[in-house]
Amino acid sequence: MSENILVVLTNPVPGKEDEFNEWYTNIHIQEICQLPGFKSAQRFKLGDAQLGPDGAHSYLAIYEIEGDPAAALEALKAARPDLNMTDALDRASISAQTFGAITGKVTVS
Repeated sequence: MSENILVVLTNPVPGKEDEFNEWYTNIHIQEICQLPGFKSAQRFKLGDAQLGPDGAHSYLAIYEIEGDPAAALEALKAARPDLNMTDALDRASISAQTFGAITGKVTVS
């Protein structure tokens, strides 16, 4: 995995989950990965098994950033007016943060 990631937590508008997933998987992450600084993306859905109470978000996207995260975010901000968006995304629930690795990946042999 890259040394820097953008973590985005989202929810669909009630009743529009299929439309939300179609757009996010087939349009949105494709557009973001074409922007300078974005290397890859992967989406996740909140699982049934949890250690604590359910989170406020049902979906997670992790974008690997190549190079300077600030430059990638600037490219994203500049592209916003031209991105294909959907009304199936609950925009009020979006949470997005960048994280930088502070350790190497730990694996067990």
